[in-house]
Amino acid sequence: MKHIMKYTIIVYLLLGTIQLQAQTHEFSAYALGGLSSIQYSAPTSMKVAGGFGGGAGFGYTYFMTPEWGISTGLEFSLSSATLTADKFRDVYPLLFRGTTKDEMLNFISDFVGYEEKQSATYLHIPLTLRFQTTGTHKFQAGAGMKVGFALSGSYDVVIKSLSTSATFQQTGVTISDEAQHALTTNSDVPPYSGDLSLGLNVGIAIDAGMRWGLSEKVGLYTGVYLDYGVLNILPSPTAHLVEYDPNPGKLWECPQIIFTFYWV
Repeated sequence: MKHIMKYTIIVYLLLGTIQLQAQTHEFSAYALGGLSSIQYSAPTSMKVAGGFGGGAGFGYTYFMTPEWGISTGLEFSLSSATLTADKFRDVYPLLFRGTTKDEMLNFISDFVGYEEKQSATYLHIPLTLRFQTTGTHKFQAGAGMKVGFALSGSYDVVIKSLSTSATFQQTGVTISDEAQHALTTNSDVPPYSGDLSLGLNVGIAIDAGMRWGLSEKVGLYTGVYLDYGVLNILPSPTAHLVEYDPNPGKLWECPQIIFTFYWV
């Protein structure tokens, strides 16, 4: 089973930009906020919801003509997502090395009340082609791309209960109530937190809105942004939510459960 965080989809609303514009040069400082989602694949039993995000930045636009220009700058952004599941089961095979022979077993982990929150911060460098109309109040729009460098990423996981069991493939025997084998039900699972190793984010950037002229050279831009990342920002191989090792010291009586909560 794979859990792969693939893309970022960021929709920023209520964008406010203060612009200082000469004939061919425009400098801007802006803040933005709205729906921001880290999109990743998940089983159908799980629900993914985008969280609130935002950002701030500085921009520069060089107008080749009164209508057309090229824009760049620096932008700090925050995005987040929440994954929840009322019930969720993970099953995968393992090799149990017995004293007389080796056997394959299926390790089963059943989650109740699973919730995972992720957040990511990036420093983006945009490069867009911009269009504006003439007049005191101008319609403006831009389209291009953004390259983002990860500053930080984290996850927090809360589980109401976790039940673990093992079924031998050859005999069909299931062990589900053996605390000495770490095969039991735990209703007191501690919360888990960790860092995400995020990669480069390359995305498509589109915006449109109105530049309201406050004076000859100062304006306020309000509009809507849509950013869509096209790269997998966490391309590591997949793993399971709970890693179970039945063979530490090659003794069935000394199992280990290694919690590995992440989406890779």
